[in-house]
Amino acid sequence: MNIYGVYKLPFGTAGHFGGTSLLVRELVGGWQVSGIYQYYSGTPFAPVWGAGGNCANNTPNAGSCMPSYNSAFSGSARINGSYGTGPGGVTFANASNIHYVNPAIFAQPADLSTVAGFHQYVTGNAARTRPYNINGPGNQQTSASIRRSFSLPREMAFTFEADVSNLWNKMQWGIPGGSWGITTQGNPPMYNSSFGQVSAPTTQPRDWQFAGRLSF
Repeated sequence: MNIYGVYKLPFGTAGHFGGTSLLVRELVGGWQVSGIYQYYSGTPFAPVWGAGGNCANNTPNAGSCMPSYNSAFSGSARINGSYGTGPGGVTFANASNIHYVNPAIFAQPADLSTVAGFHQYVTGNAARTRPYNINGPGNQQTSASIRRSFSLPREMAFTFEADVSNLWNKMQWGIPGGSWGITTQGNPPMYNSSFGQVSAPTTQPRDWQFAGRLSF
């Protein structure tokens, strides 16, 4: 969703506040602000079977490299709260060490091979995208601009403009790692450590740009 707006500040012009004051007209008259507000939901989460017996590393490589649903799993597939939160507070360094997707939701596909050292995995039955209705982080961002033209002698004019992107300096979290696998068998097993973790931000910090143009 995108919302756009342009608004001319009602100061220092005829019929508005300060319209009769030379000082107000010169300082605050004629300014125009504009903005863009963007909101979008997260990208669908897309898991793959990527460690600890990945079908791509075994012959005859007949199964798709996808995990299967764990039929014994119960509970919430999403864990540790909203993206960017969790134990330790809200920082990127903290978020990159937290699992936001429960690795126990998946299981290794069955191996049909009867030959030692060779594998014949069935195709994993997990949804290719958005299993358990999991999406990556959504985002909302605001960008804004303010500008004004100043009249100069000899029919010249100077236009000043300031633009800012990511006005509120809001962090956009990257989609959690989708490479699933069991690295060590056990009860419970050890899973690929990067699965379900946020690896990198996807937005730039607040950025200002200033411009001036002389017309003559």
